[in-house]
Amino acid sequence: MITPRINAASRMGVPMDAFHLLSTENEHEAYAHAAHIEEINNERKGVVAALVKEVHKIVRERHGESIPPVIVLGNPVWRPSLLGLAANSCAEEFDRSVFLWGRDGDNAIKGSCRSEGRTNVVNLMRAVPSGVLTHFGGHKHSGGFAVANDEIHFLEKHLNEACVNAQTAPAGEEEKQMADAELFFNMIDWRLQEEIAKLAPFGTGNPKPIFLLRKVTPISVRRFGKTKNHIELVFKKENGTKISAIAFFGVAEKWADSLVENVAIDLIASVEKSFFAGKTELRLRVVDVC
Repeated sequence: MITPRINAASRMGVPMDAFHLLSTENEHEAYAHAAHIEEINNERKGVVAALVKEVHKIVRERHGESIPPVIVLGNPVWRPSLLGLAANSCAEEFDRSVFLWGRDGDNAIKGSCRSEGRTNVVNLMRAVPSGVLTHFGGHKHSGGFAVANDEIHFLEKHLNEACVNAQTAPAGEEEKQMADAELFFNMIDWRLQEEIAKLAPFGTGNPKPIFLLRKVTPISVRRFGKTKNHIELVFKKENGTKISAIAFFGVAEKWADSLVENVAIDLIASVEKSFFAGKTELRLRVVDVC
């Protein structure tokens, strides 16, 4: 809980405010600085939430349901220090690797990228033609980059070509998807969600917990979305209540045709709190199906 607030000062362009909090020897000053940092962090949350909403709107308007393997978006007014947080949220939502860029105080184009979990974003950046990216780095699921001014309009094309080429290359050993624990439907409730939330924030080095549910039988299998490339599975718990499991885009496309109502499967999924149409719902996010 402490680290994101310290980071927020830097992300919002006032790093010395965090320094004053950490260096003061006066307790009353410390409380004042801490309250100030809390305000900055709340402002950061609002800016990131608005940015994520803007990215979602642009993606829907530009691509509809035919979203490319790599989403590349930017705006000169976007603050590069906040783009990693937004890219992470969008990568999870769209199940696509996401590259977002803005301009820093020196008018340089800089950005952050996040993987959907299957694509190595550093390898994608390595595959971009020389001269497009002036700097880049990171690890397979997260990175940062700087783009030459006259090449920014071609970045989306280059990254998607690199992604397609990577997918058509000879496959190596498939990475195994390991579950952290076995779960039963009668264990899934808001108390479990609260316990999982205590382990946040999730990301590289602290992935969101995923669970194995053995021999579970969907009572409903429904495709949805404009091009029907998302899937909702509905299961009934022992007490008669229903719980949904949602898969978006690429995850759903892998095994959609093999799912049948009233046929048992082994499900690998995470537990999440969903907000949609003003309604809060506890559901599963599908990672894989056996």
